[in-house]
Parts: sequence; C-alpha cells; structure tokens
Amino acid sequence: MDNFIKDLQQVSIEYLKDDLSIGRIEEHAADSQFESEPMAAREFYEVLDELMKKYGGQLNGTKEYVRLFAVLQKLLWHALPALDKKIKQQMLGSNVLFSIKNNIDILADLDAYLYLFEFGVGPDNEERQMFMYSLTHNQERLGNELIILKSGESVPPFVSNWIKDFTSYTDADTAIKGESYELTQYMYSSPNAKKLNNNDKQVLAYVINVYNHLRYPKYIPEIEKPTPEPANKPAPKPISQPVAKPVIPQFKAPIVPPSVPKLVVPPPVIKPTPPKPNPVVSEIKREVATPELPAHSELPKTSVITNRPANIPPTKISGTTLDQVKTVDDLKKISIDQLRQGPIATQTQLIKSKIISIASANRMLPYFAVVAFEASPLFQAYLQEGGSKMGGGGKDSELSKEEFEAIADLRKQIENL
Repeated sequence: MDNFIKDLQQVSIEYLKDDLSIGRIEEHAADSQFESEPMAAREFYEVLDELMKKYGGQLNGTKEYVRLFAVLQKLLWHALPALDKKIKQQMLGSNVLFSIKNNIDILADLDAYLYLFEFGVGPDNEERQMFMYSLTHNQERLGNELIILKSGESVPPFVSNWIKDFTSYTDADTAIKGESYELTQYMYSSPNAKKLNNNDKQVLAYVINVYNHLRYPKYIPEIEKPTPEPANKPAPKPISQPVAKPVIPQFKAPIVPPSVPKLVVPPPVIKPTPPKPNPVVSEIKREVATPELPAHSELPKTSVITNRPANIPPTKISGTTLDQVKTVDDLKKISIDQLRQGPIATQTQLIKSKIISIASANRMLPYFAVVAFEASPLFQAYLQEGGSKMGGGGKDSELSKEEFEAIADLRKQIENL
C-alpha cells in the first residue's frame, strides 16, 4: 500500500469535503498503476469505501459524494480480476449508467479481464455469460417513459428492457452486416429509442455496445505456426498482443447512486495492460446520429480524380505512392494526396490490402495495423469531416463528399479484420 493511501486512512470529514483534496484523490486514482495492478486498485478501493461509510451521514446527497463515488467505481472496475466471484456476478447489475455517465472505461476493464481467460484459446462463454446475465437483469432506469415492446407489452425503462427492445430489432441480415449496423438501425427504427434525449441516446448506445461486446467477441487470438528453422532447432512461438481500449464518450454527472458493496479479499491476480488506441472522440455519437452511408460507385479508371473540392488542384503522381507503403509507420503517414493518385475505389482497396499484408508480414493481429492507419492524416481528415457534418464544431476537411463516403466504406471493411 503506497503512502498516499495509508495517509488517506486517517483523514477527517473536512478533508473529504474540500475540493482540492478530492482533486488529489481523483488524480491519484488516475495513475496507470491501478489499471495494471488489480490488487493495488482493490486496496485503494477498500480504504476509500471505509471512509465513505464512516462519514456517509455527512456526505450523502452532496456533490462531493458523487465525485468520490465515481472514483470508487473506477477503482472497482480496475480491481475486477482481484474481486470475489460473487461481486463479479453483480458488476453489470447496478451502477452501470452512473459509470458510463462518469466516463469510466467499462469496456477496457472487461477486455483486460476476459483477455486473461481467452488469450490463445478463444472466447470463454462461461465468463461472458456471467456478465451478460447481470446486464440483462439490470433494473436501472434510463429515460422517463415506458418501453412499448413489439409484443405490445408496456414495461418500465429498465436497462434489461432496453436490451429486450434492441434484440427484437436484430435478425440474421443485420448480424451479418455487423454490430455497428445493428445499433444504427435500432436507433432509427425503435420508437422507444427515438423518445430519448441526446444524452440518454448516447448512454443507451454504450450499454448496447457492452452487450454486443460480450455477445460477439471482438477477436479470437490465434497461435501462429512457427517459421521453419534449420534441423534440430526449435522454432520460437510468436507473441500476440492484447486488444486496445475503447473510448468512452463524455457525459454529465448523474444522480447520487446507491451504497457500495463490501469487497472480500481474494488471492492476487495480475492484470495485463492492453495498449491504448488512437482516440476516436465522436465514434458513438456518429453511430447514433448519422444514417448509414450509401455504397459508393466505382469511378472510371483514370489517373486523376476530378470531383474534388473546387479549391483543391489535381494531385500529380509524385513523391510517395500507396504502392510504396511497406511498414506500420508508412500506414501512419498515408495522406489525402496519396488517395488522389488514382481512382478512389482502387486506392481504398489498395489501402485495405496494405493493412492486411503489413499485419501478416509483421506477424501481428490486423487490428494493430488498422490502429496505425487511423493515426494517418487521411483518416484524421475523415474524422474531422465527420465531426463537421455532425455539428461538432470542427472545421471542414479537404475531403470531397465522394472521398469521405469512400473512407467511411473502407472503415467498415477494416474494423473487423
């Protein structure tokens, strides 16, 4: 236990009511140590939990309580591998909406936990079903109006009933097209979802993403066959890498949550730290508010694209071309000019093939090559244009409408590689 946490055990109620003191607690809880060390996160959780129980009568109902409870829930999720099984079974049964609205990275901590069970062997259905059961029985209320199911039954707006409504709109066709398509179609088709305000729509979208994340494993790690070596020399095994953290949208502070469960001390478990991806700030908002983009038509095969913005001159084929993209670092540098060195459909498919070939050459999961491409100036221009179309305050990018739609189609093709 570090010195800060030891000292925290002795603080008074005045300390817990001071904004600067709470800020120091929040800052300490943000240390990456607690993401990779579940036991340390649990120790911090237990000390803070005891303090909040000790001074609960003086803290309940205050803004200070809300801030401290947010820290408590964040530490609880970081401590997931070190928790007693009974607590794990209840993790998605309560305080889920509070956690989402307070920017707590539920999906990242779920991923890191499942990684312990699934690396090299594929999905662990028992663990996933444990979390899905608690989520599908969650009775937190989202929204104020009753949910009218397709059966005609009127039910309270519990999280569990929102999931029932969502699954009633899914079928084999939407499942084939992907989770993103399922969510978008549901948000535009369900009369219940349309009644929610924008903030609640974003929270609902995140809840559905958690449900889909458990229902559809994002990756199934494979142990690659070793490269043949000279006789009598064993081939080394490749090292796979963990899945990156998803990004949580920003939300407003919620109502004061219920009391926090007491933890039972289990044996220590080491939690790996998945790498962080390039942040995509408007992803969930775009999925909720943007209709599905129509398929683009392939252009005639010419060397110059003519339907670009009026102020952008045709790009001559000079300098680096997409054919010269050979490494992961090259993927990070792909520009708008390189896209315009040939027909759009041809260029986007070339980018996709480069992502696949570079991942294969480096014996890595395609996911990490996709993350590298998403850091490129071309993809950032696409995100900037998307933010501008959504009224997010961003400036228009240099992409034409057809170029934007082509990158949107490419993103859908590579997101599940």
